[in-house]
Order: sequence, then structure tokens, then C-alpha cells
Amino acid sequence: MKFDWSKITVIELAGVLAGPSVGLFFAQLGARVIKVESASGDVTRHWKLKSEDSNSDRPAYFTWINAGKESITIDFTHTEDINFLHKMMSQSQVVISSFKPGDGEKFGLDERSLLQKHPHLIIGSITAYGQMDNRVGYDALLQAESGFMFLNGNDSTDFHKMPVALIDVIAGHQLIQKLLLEFLHRSVGKKGGHVSVSLFETALQSLSNQASSWLNAQVDPIPMGSEHPNIVPYGSIFQTKDHKSLVIAIGSDHHFEILLQLLDIPFNEEWRTNIERVRNRAEINSLLQSAFAQKECTDWLQLLQANRLPIAPVQRVSEALNHESVQQWVRKSGNFFHWRGPIEDEEIILREAPKLGADTERIKKEF
Repeated sequence: MKFDWSKITVIELAGVLAGPSVGLFFAQLGARVIKVESASGDVTRHWKLKSEDSNSDRPAYFTWINAGKESITIDFTHTEDINFLHKMMSQSQVVISSFKPGDGEKFGLDERSLLQKHPHLIIGSITAYGQMDNRVGYDALLQAESGFMFLNGNDSTDFHKMPVALIDVIAGHQLIQKLLLEFLHRSVGKKGGHVSVSLFETALQSLSNQASSWLNAQVDPIPMGSEHPNIVPYGSIFQTKDHKSLVIAIGSDHHFEILLQLLDIPFNEEWRTNIERVRNRAEINSLLQSAFAQKECTDWLQLLQANRLPIAPVQRVSEALNHESVQQWVRKSGNFFHWRGPIEDEEIILREAPKLGADTERIKKEF
């Protein structure tokens, strides 16, 4: 029997990306998600491309992560508004928050206070550095501190932030997992509860094999551009005759031998195993580059893909999103686009991301 998410109301006391991505997930399931904002609104309402309407409070950044929600504005310093917020919570099931440590306590909205008043609630909170550290944390700072920015460079002085707030994205997914586990626990008798994630812990966990290199092999990873420290050739970028870029990801000895045959490169016994290829990275990459430069990009794609070798062109975002296969995953709400929801056999039509406070009056009449 399917769970009826339409009976679930989620109160979103979170801004920017990580918390709102959790709210979006529940909206895509069919839950009612009420985004609670101050008079100035979620800060991302002001994060605009230079080409966007300066008077709009729904720029592209905000709209994609806040589709399907309702917006109510309250004054967190007014007792009357806080009391109404508690009234909403008494009739809701989930609260998502991203207060800095100490701010929730200031308004009586920390998890301990909330569970005392509303023991039925499932509360998910996101902090930057954990409950005991009140530093302000944005994704770029976490990328810098965790090692991502260092590794995402070409040498020890050329550092780059990843072009998306990936730490926020992963933290959102982690909180979703924890909240769903709380729903599972509730089904076997548990009441409410509190789960949390921190951006910093998320970032460190997401280092994956790079973290393991230090923890388990005492090797401190270094910047390698798109190259992989453990595999050759993997993530390597090569230029073709028509000055386009290709990436190959050869993960097995068998695939490497086929690659050499297709590129007409003589096999060298010193490259038979991956560890030997790692040790001869520069020589192999040089030979591969010389070979790829002999034909155009489409020729190589057709040849290698026909032989089931992992290869892909380096594309612009517009090229990736305009591909015909992508259209099955994109949905439109009014004038805005968003991704399909997590339930593939059930289409949930999301409303457009709300204007600031658009639903305040109606919601106050409903609760």
C-alpha cells in the first residue's frame, strides 16, 4: 500500500539551497510544503543573473529549488507570529530548519523546544559546522576548508570552486535519507524525533576515495585537474582534429587494450595493468593525445561508442539540457522548468515557485 504524502505538511524554516532542496523533495512526493520567510525573504530571491529582471523576486536560482511550495512571511521577533508558527506546527508533521547554532534557541524554535511542544514532529536541521560551532558557512567556504577547492585545481596554486554548490546538494540528500528513516521508525511506534546534518561533515564524507587515500594509505591527495589519482586513463581530456574536447574513462585492462587497437597505438607490456599505467601516466596521455588529434570529435565518438568504450564529449550546459533524451526528465510549471519527481510512476504537477508571502493571508485563515 502506498504512503499518502498528500496528508503530510512540511514547514520549511530554511533558506538558500540545502534545506529548500529537502522541501522540494517532499513537494515532489505530493506533500504540502509551506516555506516560512522573513520580510526580506530567502536570500536567493536576490541572487540574480545580470540579465534577469531586477524587480522580480523569483530569479532562476530561486525558482528551480522552490517549485511546488507556498510562501508565508512572518516576523520572528513578534510573539504573535511565533505563536501562529507553533499553531501551524501542531497540525504539521515535518519541520526543516537551517538556523545557526543559537538562533533557533533565541526564537524558541530549536529542536529541543519544538519537541517539547510538539512531540509528534519529525525535525530535520542543517548547520554549517555542527551544533556546537556557530560560524557562518556557505558552500564555497566548505569547499575550501574540506579540501575540494584544493583538489579541484591544476597545481598547488591554481584553486577552483566547483561550479555548483555540491556540498549543499549532497547535504540535502543526506537529510532526506535521515528524514525518511524517521518516517520508517514512526511506522513501528516511534513518535517524533530530530535528525541533523552539517555541511562540513558532509563535505568530508564526500571526499570518498580521496579521504581514504590519506586515512588508509597516508597519501595526501594533490591537484590533478580532471585526472584520476588511481586510474589511467580516466577523466583525461583530449583535443580532436576539429579542436573539440573528449573525455575517456577506461576502468579495466580489457578496455584499455581495445582503446589502443582502435587508436592504432602499439601495445606496451609496461601498460598491461592499471598500476603500471598510473606510473606511466604522462607517456600514455601524450600518445593518446597524438592519436585523438588525427580525427574529428564525431568520428571518435562513433568509433569508440560502437565498441562500447566509455567516452563523452565535453559539452556546454545548454548542449546537455537540449539533448532530446533529457526532455523526458524536465517538467514545466507555468513559465518555469524543474526536474521530474522521485516517484516515476506517478506524476506530481508542481505549482510555480511562490512570490514572497503570496500565501500568507490564505494560510492564516486555514490554521
